[in-house]
Amino acid sequence: ETPSRMPAMGQQQQQQQPSVSSSNLHLSCKKCKGPHAQEQPCYIQPLKEVRDEEDNEKRTPLRLCFFDAETSQDEPMHISNNINGFKHVPLLIIAEVICEKCILAGIGVENIGQRAEGCFCGKPCNDQWRRWCSPPFRNSQDDNTPTPDNIFYNPRRMYFHSFDSDQQSPVDQFLDYLQNHGPKNILTVCIAHNGGKYDFHLLLEALHHRSIPPKRLCTTGLKIYSMRLGGSHRRRVLFKDSLNYFFCELDALTKVFSLPEEVATTKPFFPYLYVKRQHLHERIRGVPPVQYYQPDYKKDEKRAKLLEWHQQQMNNPTIHFQLREQLIIYCLNDVAILRESVLRFRHLIGEHTQKLDPFIAASTAAGLALTTLRRCFLPENWLVHSPEGGYLRGRRASAESQRYIKLFEKENPEAEGKVQCAQWAIGEAHVEDTGYRLDGLWYRSPPLRPLAIEYMGCYYHGCPICFPVRSQRLAAGKTAEELYERTQHRLWELEHQHGYALHVVWGHEMKERLNGNPGLKRQWWEIEYVKPMDPREDCLRGGRTEPFKLHHVCGNDEEILYIDIVSLYPYVMKAREFPIGHPTVLTRETLLNSLPWTRPNNNAYKGLLLVRVVPPTSIRGLPPLLGYRTHDGRLTFPLCAACADDRQQHQCHHSEKQRAWVSGYTHVEVNKALELGYKVIDVHEVWHYERWDPDLFKGYVNTFVGLKQQASGWPQGCETLEQKQRYVADFEQVEGIRLEMAKVEFNPGLRMIAKILANSLWGKLAQRVGGTEIRYARTPAEFHQILEDPTLDTLDFAHVSEEMDRCVVRKKAEFATAPETNCLPVAAFVTSYARLHLYGYMQQVNDIGGQLLYCDTDSIIYVARQGGERVVEGEALGQMKREIPIRRIVEFVAGGPKNYGYRHVDAATGGDERAELKIRSFPLSYATHQLLNFHSMKQLVLDQFNIDGEIDEVLADGVIGVDFPQIGRTRLSELYTHMAHKDYRPCYEKGRILPGMETLPFGYREELEEVQDDFEALPGGSEWTRDDFLARYS
Repeated sequence: ETPSRMPAMGQQQQQQQPSVSSSNLHLSCKKCKGPHAQEQPCYIQPLKEVRDEEDNEKRTPLRLCFFDAETSQDEPMHISNNINGFKHVPLLIIAEVICEKCILAGIGVENIGQRAEGCFCGKPCNDQWRRWCSPPFRNSQDDNTPTPDNIFYNPRRMYFHSFDSDQQSPVDQFLDYLQNHGPKNILTVCIAHNGGKYDFHLLLEALHHRSIPPKRLCTTGLKIYSMRLGGSHRRRVLFKDSLNYFFCELDALTKVFSLPEEVATTKPFFPYLYVKRQHLHERIRGVPPVQYYQPDYKKDEKRAKLLEWHQQQMNNPTIHFQLREQLIIYCLNDVAILRESVLRFRHLIGEHTQKLDPFIAASTAAGLALTTLRRCFLPENWLVHSPEGGYLRGRRASAESQRYIKLFEKENPEAEGKVQCAQWAIGEAHVEDTGYRLDGLWYRSPPLRPLAIEYMGCYYHGCPICFPVRSQRLAAGKTAEELYERTQHRLWELEHQHGYALHVVWGHEMKERLNGNPGLKRQWWEIEYVKPMDPREDCLRGGRTEPFKLHHVCGNDEEILYIDIVSLYPYVMKAREFPIGHPTVLTRETLLNSLPWTRPNNNAYKGLLLVRVVPPTSIRGLPPLLGYRTHDGRLTFPLCAACADDRQQHQCHHSEKQRAWVSGYTHVEVNKALELGYKVIDVHEVWHYERWDPDLFKGYVNTFVGLKQQASGWPQGCETLEQKQRYVADFEQVEGIRLEMAKVEFNPGLRMIAKILANSLWGKLAQRVGGTEIRYARTPAEFHQILEDPTLDTLDFAHVSEEMDRCVVRKKAEFATAPETNCLPVAAFVTSYARLHLYGYMQQVNDIGGQLLYCDTDSIIYVARQGGERVVEGEALGQMKREIPIRRIVEFVAGGPKNYGYRHVDAATGGDERAELKIRSFPLSYATHQLLNFHSMKQLVLDQFNIDGEIDEVLADGVIGVDFPQIGRTRLSELYTHMAHKDYRPCYEKGRILPGMETLPFGYREELEEVQDDFEALPGGSEWTRDDFLARYS
């Protein structure tokens, strides 16, 4: 069993440590302390469990701050040539603070006058601070309306505003408070909902105006994940976005965390367009006109509620609206919802993860999931950090060298086929007694000496032109000068001691040749070579998403079923085995298997394989299994690589060599493909793992699936003690998880947390490298240092002020380092198992005579006969569950992946017709639906992919354009609202389109002689005729 430091629910697991040979081990690794060879990557070790007394002594005192900002939009702003909008100018920030002492003592923000022993929430000690704590209600002249009497002076709540003067920046006041007021030597974690795309930018813009850069800024594009500031007297401030932990709108959190009614008492809608300085002190009867609420840009249901609510407000003579007052009440309510949600979330996480603080441990839910695994479940010396670029990444420079060898042979015809290189079956040439490998070796006719061809990658050989700073550390931690001297010594030995003639080319020289010769550059990229396996590029793929038919209307005896897999990724993580420890890396010269492979038992390896595969020409009605990434980056599932690359819409006539491709797969995918008729004709590299753990994630998944099930409450019909006991026993029998009856109670907050942690883990094991980073330069010297840094690519820079510039940089590929918690092979197996599990359900559809319409990672839409067989459904992990069980889908249309809609009716009556539309990245609001709806999308698809199965070039440009308000951000963190525009057009590039809107995979061929008259084995059963077969599969 998997070792675990935190037993799964209902399980007791024993610690099992890996057995490791003592030979050739580096037993005192400075990083991971694990037993591994010096040249091998480190282990991902468990996190130390910090004891309370040790924690109190070492950790900086922690205070939480919850805040929200309200802005006006009455200042026109020119963004670019095509974009004009309105700038967001801060009017109000409300912040509430609470220290960990008061939290532990059960004292809340609203408990005015109560403080825990040693409290460091902060006490107002000057007039400015006391003014911040006073609610800034004020009527205009001649307005005697009483101000709200339920909002009091509170020393833990501050109001930063510019209501009375636009010169008093709320953001400057807030920053001043955080950095210069209150207790010293503390860490304040400031939390805002959607702060990374909104509130934090208001603060960063103010810092830009002061020419003060943040201490640390973690971003992706213009989204801020975390920001760290310094302050006086060792005050530190850290900003985190709560939306990265629970993925829902702020008002939805009231239900998620079962917040009491007094927390959410504000009006449900707010007129954002009415927020202008000129309206601050006006008091009007009713509420502002409905257009200020932008009803048409809300979803249909919410729009209807808004219109009804607005009419009620206007009809009520006692309702009055003053913007200043309502801004305060609205903002207060948002902060209260945020505060209560975060505190409950933090408590629940700490309760079930050995006191982890989510806002200190991570910046996202995925990071929190991995931290939880390491803190509570992962044993020592178990998972291995996989090297980015693969174990043979040192040979990656030879990828360019192999291209150069082929180019050399073309430019020197007498050498064609005679230069020994890595592509030969015997591999590269070796120089005796030196360990040297040669990129290329040409044995020329005497008296000419053998020609050693050496292609020098500038990074690996310390090129003095590309790396003028000779002390800079490059490959293997060596300085540029050390690498260059070693290279020159090697060349001298080859020429003077071993008698070779030399042909040396540096990488930058070849790049200069290519840049000056487009024809040569095209020829260069057309040269095929097989580079060492990179698990990220070759093996790691996401979910499978594609339509199999672009339009289908049910006949009288048909229905469309939409089913999805219950917790697909948690299921495969729990139910499958995963590689642990270090692999044995095998290359062509060390592989012993005879080729080709045509059956699973031909493959003797378990792990990752870089292979050349030949797909079958058809798979008896099943979709292809193996994914292939085309030259332009599309992930397809074809039966011919050349057809997929060319998007060929007619029948394939390519040779076997043209149909084959090289890619990396898990051994389970390779074995399944061999069952289906694929052939492996070459094996280039294998990562073979001897050690496998069938329970690697079992304890983790069981814990959070069990918590989710307990927090879901008792199911309907489970009321008596006997029924509850039977339910608990049945769940344990199916899932192997023992529920605690006393804890089975509906708790939506805990349920959401358990679901997020169960689903978010695997992706963190494959976190991308080479992300962008923002650096600030405050002097010309710093600016030029960034621009001239040979390890960085400068992507963009902006002049912030006379004292500061903002630079966006990215580490060059050869210097980029992966997070030390990456384990790409395990992540690759998670996604591979998930695709295979989905494929098993596709086979079921085929077996029952159904027809696939669409699939998307963990779901399938298919056609079946009414009253006929169905794909097996259930409620357990990994089983299929009906998406809309009480409805009957009667029509389906797809414009491409992540881009479909369906029409459905009441299953019992056939009435109450509705339509659903699901289009990725499109705002499906009421206004959008007036233009882009099921019927208009269907017409566009039918027009573009017409009934003859040919793409109509005239109609192919048909689009539906929609406009919608959008908040944008500039490089200088200025926020603005503008009217954005998006065009919708169908886009299907996954296969061939046939008459009747059917599709076939690229490369499909008709080969009826293989199936002859064996119609008993075909979908549909023995009543199928040859005409039926031809109609469906030809």
